[in-house]
Amino acid sequence: MTQKSIIPKAGQLLIATPLLNDPNFKRSVILLCEHNADGTFGFIINRKLDSTIFDVIPDFPSPKTPLYFGGPVQMDTVYFLHNKGNLLEGSLDIGNGIYWGGNFEQLKLSLESNLITENDFRFFIGYAGWSPGQLQDELAEKSWAIADNKYEYAFSEEPELLWNDIAKDFGGEFSLAALFPENPSLN
Repeated sequence: MTQKSIIPKAGQLLIATPLLNDPNFKRSVILLCEHNADGTFGFIINRKLDSTIFDVIPDFPSPKTPLYFGGPVQMDTVYFLHNKGNLLEGSLDIGNGIYWGGNFEQLKLSLESNLITENDFRFFIGYAGWSPGQLQDELAEKSWAIADNKYEYAFSEEPELLWNDIAKDFGGEFSLAALFPENPSLN
């Protein structure tokens, strides 16, 4: 996997490089949902929380659905990705069969009607965001690398392994970093 472009776009992945030590983003994989003149928006897809949707939306029809840390911005808001854009009005297609948002009541009804399962969507608390030009600066500093997305990444059954798996594909310093634990002092 090589970095194809310095200009990110919706549907691509941002991979934290081994140089990035910010605790919010260290070894994170972010699915970009929007990149335009107003800035960039996406979700960290490899940080599953110990909470479920029931902890924030007690009447949700699938209370054991896990929550993910989407990023440090607007931590009081729940967002979702899904693969059912044709069922949910207002969904935004971000590529590779992945959709962002849409009509939440339709999501609940579709789940209650068994038109979708909890494997068809992911919930996030907060998001990752950059002001105009900020992400380009961070890319130039080599804090991030850009990778093409695969559907399997966004809905990975083992999100905690995602950074390592992608890092191995990148090669170079990435694949070396993937061999070491995130915190070597715990080794």
